[in-house]
Amino acid sequence: MIHLTFIIAGQMPKAPPPSTYVDAAKRFAESYSQFPAGEDHELILVDSHGGYTPEIQNIFEGISHKVVPYAGLGWDIGAHLHVASQLPSSDWIMCFSSWGHFRRGGWLSAFESSRQVNGDGLYGSTASWEHSRHIRGTGFFIRCGLLHEYPVTVNSREESFSFEVGPKSLTEWCLKNKYGVWVVTPENTVSLRRAEFLKNGFRQGDQTNIWTFDKHTDLFERGTLQEQKKLTSRSYPSTNTVFGNGRRLLSCLLDN
Repeated sequence: MIHLTFIIAGQMPKAPPPSTYVDAAKRFAESYSQFPAGEDHELILVDSHGGYTPEIQNIFEGISHKVVPYAGLGWDIGAHLHVASQLPSSDWIMCFSSWGHFRRGGWLSAFESSRQVNGDGLYGSTASWEHSRHIRGTGFFIRCGLLHEYPVTVNSREESFSFEVGPKSLTEWCLKNKYGVWVVTPENTVSLRRAEFLKNGFRQGDQTNIWTFDKHTDLFERGTLQEQKKLTSRSYPSTNTVFGNGRRLLSCLLDN
């Protein structure tokens, strides 16, 4: 069984007001309907701190979904982990922040097909090397059992960052435990070490080689050319160096 989690943000300390996320919820619902997943699944709307209001309920009218409440302080990541903790270890989960949305159909079938080929592990729609290498914390796909085993608690904003980036991140934990870490794109699936060299991936080119989008892809899209260059260099700091070019060649040789 595959589950999708989408965060409906309510009122939390130091967080934007819930009204901030209404248009994002509309965009998710509209794009979810317009661009079918292509694979059977259950959609779970995570009611974080009362975010699932009558207005949000109306937005998702006609879309089959389940609502799971979350009252912890781990922001989006804590909410995803809360839901996963209630699911069988053999089930899979694909997690989206409040800003997630789609631009073409078949996105979930692409991830499921990749899983069937590459096996157990962590799959992401986008990756970044900002601060450290990592699968980004929205649009990621993983077996619930791996989240059950992940040893770090997420019940604060700081812990949610540690889940995504740094030595204790889910990405590093999966690599340490010999699980594959992959980026799934409309063109192909590549290992994490090759993801920084994808054309038109996250914060690169026109970003058309991405399955799922969020506020950071939007930010890049709206930026001037100069702003886009800064964002690209922030996400892939070594790509355009001699060392980076050498790594590009080595990564291609290792994967062939």
